[in-house]
Amino acid sequence: MPIDEADEVLSAYDNAHRAAASQPDAEGLGGALTANAWSLNADKAPLAAAVRSLAATALQRDGRLMLGICANDATEGVATLKKWVGALQLPRGELHGMDVDGVAIDMSDFGAVFLKYNSLPVNGLDPPGSALLSGYGGDFRGVYFNPELLDGGFRQFAVLPLSLFDGGAAAAPAAVPPPAPAVVAAPAAAPLAAGARVMARHGGKAPWYAGAVSAVRADGSLDIAYDDGDQEEAVPPHLVRPAAAPAAAAGGVAAEGEAAAGEAGEAGEAGEAPLLVELELGDMLVWRGDLVHAGAGYDVEHVRVHAYIDTPDHIYRRPRGRTNLCGAEE
Repeated sequence: MPIDEADEVLSAYDNAHRAAASQPDAEGLGGALTANAWSLNADKAPLAAAVRSLAATALQRDGRLMLGICANDATEGVATLKKWVGALQLPRGELHGMDVDGVAIDMSDFGAVFLKYNSLPVNGLDPPGSALLSGYGGDFRGVYFNPELLDGGFRQFAVLPLSLFDGGAAAAPAAVPPPAPAVVAAPAAAPLAAGARVMARHGGKAPWYAGAVSAVRADGSLDIAYDDGDQEEAVPPHLVRPAAAPAAAAGGVAAEGEAAAGEAGEAGEAGEAPLLVELELGDMLVWRGDLVHAGAGYDVEHVRVHAYIDTPDHIYRRPRGRTNLCGAEE
């Protein structure tokens, strides 16, 4: 299924789901119970085909794919995660939240759960395809689907049926979309040499960061010394471009970020991420973060940003599976 058609199919479902939840007599938190009942009658075949198309495109373009699974219990949540990951041929990593220091938690009376899956590494510790299970107090049941195609657009579709890939749908071969224009920068005509100024996607993530090539390896990969002090070894060449070349996909960057980058004297082109933001004690940082928790069932658009700032471990290490209030010392 072409990308445009997949967008239309999933957007139509998303809008109808929101409409069901927004009815005056809708039941459950945010109209969730009414929306859940409505989703049981949705035609799964086109939804599954659309999800496969966008997931395959995201993987093809090295984009991030996130799933947010709202389930009745851990058993249902984990089973859904396995079916979606298998059907979409996604990477499999680690599952956190069902043990404490290696000791399994009794999940029999844990209640509703939310599983957050990420196809790309998040913190440098977990492998691609890792997921975190936590408790969930809402009434929605289904899957938030958030594929990044690196084309400047933001996509999140909710709340897709938990059973979308049950039975025949799960066994169907993955749809491979027609070849699409590359959204990552092509390698430079001349090979990059040590000392060359470049922009690179640190850790394979979407933003581009400025730095310089510190070494070129025999396999063509590059060691990068970033301007913010980070070092990265053996970076694949498709994640590196000359500093003067424009970014192929630069969505989700606010105008303030572009201005900040320009003032810093680096990455002044429209759409490039700021290189460094220094915060003083008491400053507030607002950014487009992890939106897989976006609310549904409201009369007006409503988005709840859910994200973490992870500091280096020697300063503070956030415990897995829960959010702590961190104080600051002078």
